[in-house]
Amino acid sequence: MTIRIAYIISAYKDATHLARLIEALGDNADFYVHIDKKVSRKPFEKLLKDKVTFVKSWWISWGGWNQVEYQKELIGAVINSGKPYDRIICLSGQDYPLWSNEHIHRFFEEHPDSEILMGMNLSISSNVNQRSRIKNYHFFRDVEWRNLWLKNKLTVASRIIMKILP
Repeated sequence: MTIRIAYIISAYKDATHLARLIEALGDNADFYVHIDKKVSRKPFEKLLKDKVTFVKSWWISWGGWNQVEYQKELIGAVINSGKPYDRIICLSGQDYPLWSNEHIHRFFEEHPDSEILMGMNLSISSNVNQRSRIKNYHFFRDVEWRNLWLKNKLTVASRIIMKILP
């Protein structure tokens, strides 16, 4: 049995690395790629034009709702392709496979009814930076800021206000 895989990938830098990632995973797979709106798509399109399906670009910031929007865009492209996939695998453009394609395909053949998800409970993390990511409000994440100075000032002001309020 041949496993048919759709890789959905979000990238925001290093088009050359993304091209290497896609080359490494290229056996019997299709690639759907989101490029962050803050960067130029041209280097990515130049290297990957015939190898991937590009989706609409979204302005992405950590913790912003647009992270959900671009994932919906990628999954929608897979569904609308009409191709019958056995697996959809979500990657970052900075990832690189530790397993060979043969190993990946064999794993999924041996585990046809398994889904692999990773999560961590940040509320009990001993890392203060990790805890602050869920404890603090993250305002202005999905605004397409052209004035980063203003964004930084508003972000600091909102955090101060949130510490004062009960």
